Amino acid sequence: MIRCTRRQPARPELESEFDTVIVGPDAVILGEAKSTPTLSAAEELAGKAASFFDFFPEYQGRRLLPVLGSWAIPDAVVARLTQHRIYAMQMGEDTMELVNAPALEGDRSS
Repeated sequence: MIRCTRRQPARPELESEFDTVIVGPDAVILGEAKSTPTLSAAEELAGKAASFFDFFPEYQGRRLLPVLGSWAIPDAVVARLTQHRIYAMQMGEDTMELVNAPALEGDRSS
């Protein structure tokens, strides 16, 4: 799904927009794109990730992989995304790269 608006089934008065939702058999990718990624954008995505299954209960039980993508992401924003266990995807040498993947995949405790 691209740029979908969704209401919570249990609380239809609550609505949110999601840039990208990619569903697989075991995991769901929640993607957000920002032209200028900021600390507040990181917090906003953390909130969306925390409430994701309230909006999409049909995907409960799948692993949620939140990703914030941009051309370039400041180090402070990457650090905040990592704290929230959100992948930071930015342009690398030739392709987009998950710049904090080693930190997130090194700790699978949550």
